[in-house]
Amino acid sequence: MKAFIEILNTDGFNKMTVSKITSLAHINRGTFYLNYIDKFDLLKEIEQEIFTKIKTILLEKETIDIIFSDEKFWQLSPIYKVMLPLLPHLLIAI
Repeated sequence: MKAFIEILNTDGFNKMTVSKITSLAHINRGTFYLNYIDKFDLLKEIEQEIFTKIKTILLEKETIDIIFSDEKFWQLSPIYKVMLPLLPHLLIAI
């Protein structure tokens, strides 16, 4: 996941390749394909993990205002910078 996020931040999703991910993560492409169909499948898993973490935090809190001041929220993952603009839509989905 760390390699995915780093490439997402530097190159963007469209320029991301499985080769770049596996090279940066120091794993074999075969290992990648044993776990994921493609980069879209990996993205889906990362999104699910983030959504689950956000939902857990939401369930622990009574208001959204508290969430944004909660240090735990901002430590979820560096991908929050990419996902933050989508947060209102994510909250509706939860």
